Amino acid sequence: LVTSGYVRVDSTLKSNNTFNGELEGSVLAIIEETDLRKDKIAANRIKDWVTAPMLPIHAKHKTPYLVPNTSHFIQASNDVQACPIFAGDTRITMIQVNKLDEEIPKRQIIQLLEKEAQDFLAEILNLELHAPIGRLNIPVIITEDKKTIQESNRTPFEQFLDEKCYYIPGEIVTVR
Repeated sequence: LVTSGYVRVDSTLKSNNTFNGELEGSVLAIIEETDLRKDKIAANRIKDWVTAPMLPIHAKHKTPYLVPNTSHFIQASNDVQACPIFAGDTRITMIQVNKLDEEIPKRQIIQLLEKEAQDFLAEILNLELHAPIGRLNIPVIITEDKKTIQESNRTPFEQFLDEKCYYIPGEIVTVR
């Protein structure tokens, strides 16, 4: 259904250079099987790109410039830990996509999607949008999958604090 504005950004995220010209004008930026735990450069780039209102574009052989950030990132991976999510995260919504009971052949699904495209577009164009909320303009959905990953990424110290300490609103507690 998306015929323009779709880009793959795996190589741009992992590259040692700063070229990212393909992000200009992108609406969907897809990351496929890139492990952000193992690549700190990629992890830091995507953090910046997700939240920046203006995106710095550096196309090869061109001077860098800023454009409005229209990108929305989708990361797909078979490894649930490939996208590290920590407590307090406000950038990531996570869902698990289960295996289909019955797989639809590719040609058939494309035909069905093309048939639905006009009605889908009409629905989107008639959708009433609420005023933007927060730095990402929409609230991040907290799913059970996201909570589970956040829990698994806690340090031993964070686990200790959660299990053995408690918070009293308005009180300042000093640990010696």
